[in-house]
Amino acid sequence: MAIIRTNKKSKKSSIWQRDIVELFSVGKVKKLSKREVALFCRKAAFLFNSGLPVKDAMPILASQMTSYRLNKVAGEIYKNVLVGHSFSSAVKESKAFSIFACGFIEIGEKTASLNKVCDELADMYEERANSDSELIAAMVYPISVSIMMLTVIIIAMTFVIPGYAEIFEASGVSLPALTRILINISNFFAVNRFRILIVFLTVICMSVLFLRTGFGSNFSAKVKLKIPLLKLGINFYFAQSISILLSSGLGIVDAIPLCSEVMENKHVKKDLRELSINLNSGMSFWEGIEKIKYVDELIIGLSRVGEETGTLKETMEKCKNHYEAAYKFAIRRLNKLIEPIITLILGVILAAVMLAVVLPTFELAMIV
Repeated sequence: MAIIRTNKKSKKSSIWQRDIVELFSVGKVKKLSKREVALFCRKAAFLFNSGLPVKDAMPILASQMTSYRLNKVAGEIYKNVLVGHSFSSAVKESKAFSIFACGFIEIGEKTASLNKVCDELADMYEERANSDSELIAAMVYPISVSIMMLTVIIIAMTFVIPGYAEIFEASGVSLPALTRILINISNFFAVNRFRILIVFLTVICMSVLFLRTGFGSNFSAKVKLKIPLLKLGINFYFAQSISILLSSGLGIVDAIPLCSEVMENKHVKKDLRELSINLNSGMSFWEGIEKIKYVDELIIGLSRVGEETGTLKETMEKCKNHYEAAYKFAIRRLNKLIEPIITLILGVILAAVMLAVVLPTFELAMIV
C-alpha cells in the first residue's frame, strides 16, 4: 500500500511540475498568425503559378513581405533552399508554420501541385482569420460599451452618490428603499475601493495563470465545446480541414493525423488522434466520428453516404460550404442580438441609479 501511495504522490507531483514548466516556459520560435500564413501562401502561389522555380521565387517572395517577421521567415526558407533543402523541408525547419501547413505543402511538392496547395492553404487560413476577426468584432462593441457604462456607474457610486447622501441625511428626508440600497453600496465602494481593485486585479492575474497551466487549458477546452457558437466553429474547421486534405489526394486515414494538428482545442486534438487509431484498426470514418459527441449529426450522416458511394471528398466539400455559411451567419446574428441586450441591461441599471437619486431630490425640493 505504501508503494501505491508513493506512486500516486509522485504522479501528482510530476503533473504539477509539468504545469509549472508550461506556465513559465517561453517558446523560442513564435508561429505565424493565420493572417500571416495566408499572405505568405498567397504570394508564394502567385509566383509558383507564374512558372518560377522555388530557388528563383524565394528571393522575390522575401522582398514582397510587408512585415519584418514574414520577411525574416521567407529569408530563412530561402537560405535553406539554397543549401539543397526542398521547399517543404525548409518551411518545416523555419518552425514558423503549423504541422498541418508543413504536411500539406509536402503533399503539394510530392504531387507537383505546389501552386495549387499554396492557394488552398491561403484560402483556408484567410477564411479562418476572417471568421476569428468577425467573432472578435462581434464582442468588441458590447464589451467596450459595458466597460464605459460600468466605469460611469462606479464613478457615480464612489464620488457622486456620497455627496447626495450627506445632503439627504442633513435634510431628514425619508429615503426610498432603492436610494438606501444605492447609498449602502456607494459607501461600501468608497470604503473598500482599493481592496476591491486589488481583489479584481488578483482574480484576473490568477485566471490568466490558471488558464496557462495544463489543467486550466484542459478546463477551458471542455468549456468551449459546450458553447454552441464555438462548437459550430469546430465543426466548420473540421469539415474544412478534411475537405482540403481529401482534395489533395490524401486518403482519410492519412488526412486525420494532419487534421488533428490544425485544430486548436486540446480535446479535439485528442479525439482526432483516437479517431486515427480507430481508422488504422479498420473502423470506417463515419463510425469513428459518431463516437465524438460534439461532431454534428449532419457531418456523420453525409460522411456515411459519402463513404458508401465513394464520394467522401465531394461530401466533405459540401459540409464545409454549409458550415462555413452557418458559422458566419451565427456570428452576424450574435452581433445583432447582443447589442440590444447589453444596451437594455445597462439602461436598466443606469435608470435605477438615476431614480434612486431623483426621487428623494423631488421630496427635498417640495420641503424647501
